[in-house]
Amino acid sequence: MPLVNFDEAVESVADTRKILLLGNGFSIAYSGELFAYSSLYSKAILDNNRTRLQRVFDVLNTMDFELVMNTLEGSAKISELYDCKSECFDEMMNDIDELRDSLVEVIIDSHPEHRRVINEEQYNRTNTFLSRFDCYYTTNYDFLFYWCLFGGANPICRRVNDGFTREDDTLKWRPCANQNLFYLHGALHLYHEHTTIKKLCYSEGVLRDQVRENIVGGRFPMVVAEGTSLQKLERIESNKYLSYAYSSLCRASGVIFIHGHSLSDNDDHIWNAISANRDISELYVGLYGDENSNGNLAIKDKARRIAMDRNVIFYASQSAQLW
Repeated sequence: MPLVNFDEAVESVADTRKILLLGNGFSIAYSGELFAYSSLYSKAILDNNRTRLQRVFDVLNTMDFELVMNTLEGSAKISELYDCKSECFDEMMNDIDELRDSLVEVIIDSHPEHRRVINEEQYNRTNTFLSRFDCYYTTNYDFLFYWCLFGGANPICRRVNDGFTREDDTLKWRPCANQNLFYLHGALHLYHEHTTIKKLCYSEGVLRDQVRENIVGGRFPMVVAEGTSLQKLERIESNKYLSYAYSSLCRASGVIFIHGHSLSDNDDHIWNAISANRDISELYVGLYGDENSNGNLAIKDKARRIAMDRNVIFYASQSAQLW
């Protein structure tokens, strides 16, 4: 059976609540050069042969930059109490600076400078796609989705609630029943300060510059950079915003469109949540290119296993006409 067109797929469930789950394919459709390789850890540590820092991440069994930074800083302070060699202290402080600089460098290199580099026509096409849905989940932590909320002639910000409200000149998150946008793996413009989850605002300056200033000030982006599904789930469960977002997916109702995902095993915590949630009645899965390629055949097989006894419809993701 040939792939259906995206418009046909949406119109077939016109009277049903529609959930969108976005993956990295959404960002790759904008720029494969910038977004094809999405792991901050891989870019900042592995690709630059930072062997000692890689060992620190391995020893701590994490990909959490903030945890590694705090551990190094604490270790450096304690080393002075034990009269460790000054060279050891200096090396740890140098690694702290290198880790901070590499994270800033990766974020800057892997993002457009500001939202105006996307033209109005691109925003309009993408917002036409986004406006077809009632609820949004994304595993991407770049700025593109956030920029789309306010871009183009018909921005969709009025129909989207991410749970953040302005308090004391700061955007703070609180759980609310009508939240319909969830960053399942966090986002670069989200961060926590003490016990409060906060959001950077594009109207207060270039987001990329704000993230850089935050990192320099010790306030790290709230992103899930872990490699395996189990590690990701452990990170999610330790954070009140991320666990709330994940719980929302576990109880979401309607039909779900999975766009830009390869259904890889390292996101099995997401596929398990969808599989176990019987209030999701039907799955629509986007496929890019030849539906009979090895990659797409693997996606089809995985999607049917996720759906179990529910219907799965495959549509041509390029027919969504993003960007």
